[in-house]
Amino acid sequence: MIDQAISPRTQARAKPHPGAVVQVPSWRYLVESVEPPTGTTWEQTLVDLSCLDDEAQGERLSVLWELKVDAGVLETSRLRTARDSRS
Repeated sequence: MIDQAISPRTQARAKPHPGAVVQVPSWRYLVESVEPPTGTTWEQTLVDLSCLDDEAQGERLSVLWELKVDAGVLETSRLRTARDSRS
C-alpha cells in the first residue's frame, strides 16, 4: 500500500527496476519490465509500467525513461505493506 498522506518524494533520476514504484508525472506506476539501452545507437531505457492509482488502475504505459524529465523512482521508505497500515 502506498502512503498517500505525505506528498511523494522521488530519488533524483534513479534508474527504475522491475517491482519498483515510480511516479510519471503525477500518477504512480509499478515497473513491470525494463529494457536497457542497447549498443551505441539506442541510448534510452524502455520501461513498461502498470498504473497503481484508482483512477486508472492496471492501465499500461511504456516510456523512454531518460526522456521523461518529471519521472522518478519513489523512495522505498514511502511504501508500506498492508499489514503495516493496519497497525
